[in-house]
Amino acid sequence: MGYFPFFIDIKGKKGLIIGGGRIAEHKLKKILAYEPDITVVATKISDSIKSIEGIKLIAVSYTHLT
Repeated sequence: MGYFPFFIDIKGKKGLIIGGGRIAEHKLKKILAYEPDITVVATKISDSIKSIEGIKLIAVSYTHLT
C-alpha cells in the first residue's frame, strides 16, 4: 500500500477513530500533539483510552446490524 504524505493544520479539526484498542491508542497518542477534535467510536474502549483527556468517546453496539 502506498501512502501519500501531506501537511495540513489539524488543530481544532474534527477527526474520527474507529476502534478502542491498542492500535487506536497508538494513533491517538501520535495525533493529539496537533490538537485535533477527536472522537473515538468502538464497542469496547480500553481504560487507557478512557483516561486520555480532551477526546470524545462513543461506546456503541453493532448488534442491530446482524
